[in-house]
Order: sequence, then structure tokens, then C-alpha cells
Amino acid sequence: VVPCVLTDKLAAGIEFAQKRDKTPTLDGVETVVETKTSQYLGGFAWGDLTPRIRLFGRLDQFDPATDVDDDGFINLIAGIAHTHIKGVREIADLEYTKYEEPKGAGYDADVTVSARLEVSL
Repeated sequence: VVPCVLTDKLAAGIEFAQKRDKTPTLDGVETVVETKTSQYLGGFAWGDLTPRIRLFGRLDQFDPATDVDDDGFINLIAGIAHTHIKGVREIADLEYTKYEEPKGAGYDADVTVSARLEVSL
């Protein structure tokens, strides 16, 4: 499912996916088939402030096994892009990832800041 809005200066949308997998495992002598459900929810947006400056963002939440607690993660990316001339732009962004954790585990979130120059031919 991907409903979205798209104009010349703005785009935004959400995504949802759910998947069920049957996984056979050997329990002693007998084969047991378990069903595991994974779930994804995400959203994105970008908007042009000027003809040369664009803000963008994306949020993703993933749970690989909905029956199991503390196994998913959330990822957020936000940034700004500036186009100098056609095919040349600089981008600065921030990425934040937080993993669900068992109680008391004390995992830290991952934070990445990046800046780059892109040249397209």
C-alpha cells in the first residue's frame, strides 16, 4: 500500500507492508511449522523551498517478528539539498536509527551526519 501526493514542488507518501512466512523447524523428531509475521511502516516527504533548495525526510519502522518483543528498529533520515547547476548538487543529512531492546540492555541509538557533493553526467 503506497498512497502519496505528488506536485511540482512537493511529494509525500506512506507505505505499509505485512508478510507472513511459514518456517519449518525440527523439534526433536517432529517437524513443527511456525508462522512468523513481519511488518513495515514508513513515510517520506520532500518539498522545494526555492528552485535550488529542497528539504527531504523519511521515517521507517520495521518489526521482523510481530509476536516477539524488542526486535525491531526505527530509522529517520532528514536533510537539505542545494543544486548549483544542472547535475551538480550538495546534500547534507542526518540519519538516526534506534533499535528496540530487551529491558535493561541499554543500547544506544546510531546517529550519522553526512555531507556530500553529487555530480551527474
